[in-house]
Amino acid sequence: MDSFSPELSLEECAGLMKIMERLKNEGVSFVMTCFRDGPIRFFCDRIAFMMDSRVVNCVANTEENRACV
Repeated sequence: MDSFSPELSLEECAGLMKIMERLKNEGVSFVMTCFRDGPIRFFCDRIAFMMDSRVVNCVANTEENRACV
């Protein structure tokens, strides 16, 4: 999944986030590409950092790691 599109209204974004939360609670995994940390911190269990099309770091999305991200 790519970043939330600027063409989506706030209501559409909220609806999409509810669907994604439901799917996550059902055990569905998905990959999200995003430049905003809000959705990443909310949905993702692990965060991979990429540079030049390569993963340079991967961390668990924990309170401890959020200070470093």
